[in-house]
Amino acid sequence: MGRYSAVILGFGRIAYGLSANQAYQSYYRHGTHYQAMQLDGAFEPVAVVDPSAEARALAGQLGIGIAVADVADLPGDRQFDVAVFCGPPRGRLDSLSRLPGVRGVIFEKPLAESAEEAEALADECRGRKLTVQVGYMRRSDSRFRRLAAGYLAELVGKPRAGYALYGNGLRNNAAHIVNLVEFLAGPIVEVRAIGAPAATAQSPVPGDCNVAFMVTAASGANICFDALDFGRVRELSLEFWGDGGSLTINSELTEFHHRGLAPHRLLPSSNGYGDPVRVFPAESDAFPMMYRSFAKALAGEGAVDCGPDEALKTESILDAVVASAAQGGRVVRLA
Repeated sequence: MGRYSAVILGFGRIAYGLSANQAYQSYYRHGTHYQAMQLDGAFEPVAVVDPSAEARALAGQLGIGIAVADVADLPGDRQFDVAVFCGPPRGRLDSLSRLPGVRGVIFEKPLAESAEEAEALADECRGRKLTVQVGYMRRSDSRFRRLAAGYLAELVGKPRAGYALYGNGLRNNAAHIVNLVEFLAGPIVEVRAIGAPAATAQSPVPGDCNVAFMVTAASGANICFDALDFGRVRELSLEFWGDGGSLTINSELTEFHHRGLAPHRLLPSSNGYGDPVRVFPAESDAFPMMYRSFAKALAGEGAVDCGPDEALKTESILDAVVASAAQGGRVVRLA
């Protein structure tokens, strides 16, 4: 048995479904919650809550002894150490209130459907002194952690500008990149929408939209975000351009290419950017590392990689983008 018993709320793609996708698994090793939580024996999935009969049947086939449609249907005499929220954000505060014995929680982002609900959820977790990890899992990835620890500065110098591509929703996918920008390049201090929002039914987050926008970091670097129609072409990418080189992270943020300074091709007396060179392997260890840091935090031996405060900051930035778009692209400064 694992040290911590876990109930999984929502047993869809990111909880288990992508386990069978070999292309995905070749880039994201143990890249679902079900796989990662069992890797080191620290967690044991003992219950699933999902309204889908198919998902509950699958849980039973995997040997998970409790599979119910609603958190209210969980056995009253059964307590869990950890709750892992993998479904849509609606109703999380109510569900958490029905799990009085948990010591720790993992939330897939976004935390909630509104800023007010997210703050209330975070307050509930603080009041209960819960260990909370929010699923911006790339903060756990060893490659991104090395970049944040100083390697990005070695590769590009001071970031001057950046560019990002996303799709399938501001709160669904742009959120990951906004969170990464703060992790790698420092606090975002202002945002400005540079296009009109377009509704997207492809996002799992209710009411989500795609919108082009720009963020400015405290360092002065501007990073522009553009949205793709994933029905035509899919990509998540992030680029940094600086005084000492550039770094492009593409193919769903799995492949890293660096261009150092070299004599300019047309004006050799000036510096230019040289040919791209791959840095880091393409395989991500984000999910296993997220669960390892979560287990250590539960044991009082460290901190989570992305807690509710960082997640709330990301969600406040996204709210500011929407507010800017509603005001015709006005610059919104963040506290």
